[in-house]
Amino acid sequence: MKRQIFEDLVNFIVEKTPPAEVIAFRPSPRAQQRFDELSARVKSGQATPEERLEMEHNLELEHMMQLAKARARVALQREETPVAR
Repeated sequence: MKRQIFEDLVNFIVEKTPPAEVIAFRPSPRAQQRFDELSARVKSGQATPEERLEMEHNLELEHMMQLAKARARVALQREETPVAR
């Protein structure tokens, strides 16, 4: 079920947002800084269980956006490719 919700969210992002905007999306500087801090703590073995869980959630969200961006690129290519007659 979790996988279906994941797919539904990716499809929603791609269907409701212009492809160029999906591709251009970047996390805020504050969110990126937190991600970098968590990553360093996890790699050094100093992360708390809560921080490891937060990192896992961040990685799931990152994966979802990577998938959405890949699908948006495909959609953008379809829009730019003329239909052969």
